[in-house]
Amino acid sequence: MTKPDIGINTYAKTEKTEKIDDVEIYLKGGEKIPGYLKLKRDYKPAFILSNTTNGEIDLNTIDSVITKTDSAVFLPLKWIELSEIPLYKEYDITLLRRIYKGKNIDGYLGLSEKINVPVHTGSGTYYYNNPTIGDKYYYYVKEEDFAYAYFIKLPGNFITVNPTGSIKRATKKIHPKLSEYVATKEFKEATKGLAKNPEIALPEFDKAFDK
Repeated sequence: MTKPDIGINTYAKTEKTEKIDDVEIYLKGGEKIPGYLKLKRDYKPAFILSNTTNGEIDLNTIDSVITKTDSAVFLPLKWIELSEIPLYKEYDITLLRRIYKGKNIDGYLGLSEKINVPVHTGSGTYYYNNPTIGDKYYYYVKEEDFAYAYFIKLPGNFITVNPTGSIKRATKKIHPKLSEYVATKEFKEATKGLAKNPEIALPEFDKAFDK
C-alpha cells in the first residue's frame, strides 16, 4: 500500500504570502499546456491555476496538474465538509493536492477558509471561531462524486479534542463501514498522533473499505 507523504505537504501559515510554481496543465480531451500554480494565502485561501502569471483558468476544463519542481499532482474536485450535524454542504470545485494514492481511496490536501471548528469535550461540542488559515485534509472514495474534508489542522498548538470521535460520528451515515472501523482499537492504535499528522489516517481509511 502506498504510504502518504508524512509531514511535507502542509501549507498552513498565518502570513499573507504567495508562491508560484511552473506546472504542466492537462486539459480534458488530452491537450497539455504549460502554466503556473499560485498558492494564495489570505482569508479566502486557494490554489490558483493559470496559463499566464496573472490570469486564471476555469477548473472545469482541467483534468490534472503536475508541478515541475516536485512532480506533485493536483486534481480539481467537488467536495463536502463532513459534520456531526447531518447537513452535508456541497462546495464548488476546487484544486487539491494529492498526498495519498490507495486501492479504494485517495487522500488530498487543501486550504481552509475562516471556519467554526467543532471542539469536543466531556460536556458536549462547542465551536471555535477560527480566523486563521489551516491545512484541510480530504479523502476521496474512487468512483464517487465528491472528496470529503475530514480534518482541519490549525497553525500553532490549537488541536480539536478527540478527532477520532469526530470522524466516527461524521461518517456514520455517509460511509458506515468507515465509521465502524474508526471506532475500533485497531484504528486508534494505528493512528496515534492523528491530530498532529492527519495524513496517517488515510491508509487506515483505505483499509476500512475492504472490510
